[in-house]
Amino acid sequence: MLQNLRGLVVIDEVQHAPQLFAVLRVPMDRENLPARFLLLGSASMGLLRQGSESLSGRLAVVEVAGFDLEETGTENVAALWHRGGYPLSYLADDDAQSHEWRQRFVDLFLQRDLPQLGIRVAAPAMLRFWMMLTHYHGQTWNAADPARSLGVNESTVRRYLDWLTQICMVRQLQPWHANIGKRVGVEFKHVDAPSLTPSMRIAQADLELDALYVVYPGDRRYALADRLEAVPLPQFAAVPDEVP
Repeated sequence: MLQNLRGLVVIDEVQHAPQLFAVLRVPMDRENLPARFLLLGSASMGLLRQGSESLSGRLAVVEVAGFDLEETGTENVAALWHRGGYPLSYLADDDAQSHEWRQRFVDLFLQRDLPQLGIRVAAPAMLRFWMMLTHYHGQTWNAADPARSLGVNESTVRRYLDWLTQICMVRQLQPWHANIGKRVGVEFKHVDAPSLTPSMRIAQADLELDALYVVYPGDRRYALADRLEAVPLPQFAAVPDEVP
């Protein structure tokens, strides 16, 4: 049946049928490529490895993020900030429905998707770990505290973190070192009017920053100290390739 397909063929939730990778080799090898296949679904290390082996030279993996300000418009920054970039969450009729969708998504992800992706960990344990991670948002990761709270060793929580990163639920940023030349710092705060804090001064000094910008959901740009400014998110997002 696949051999007769033409044009763009979209197959969703491909993680539920990993055997398709081997089957798709035949239609993908037809002369002049009469069909192109777009495979959608959650990623896992095993699935990507199987796809790369079965479709070597025929497969390109693209990570698709949620909505961003370029797509929603800076006038909708508050909705994007509170609802997140998942389309069904962002486009919900109201905040209550958005919250309900996200809650169902988390429940299904932990109870159904993780086991299907080959990740064997109790859903309540992963939920507790995931909630702990929210307190590390924008901070330096330290495995010791979550490991102690969960009653496991540090290698276990590092494995949990790598799993969530691999399936695009968490993004790890590598540390910023001070020996790479001139560069501008960025901190995000969801407050009405950011004020100068000791941690800002420490970051500015330790990282030898030429400037530090505190991005917030307001509409006024103002100086907090020498080479340290509060910048509205819409203004900051309007210049994606350089700090304003």
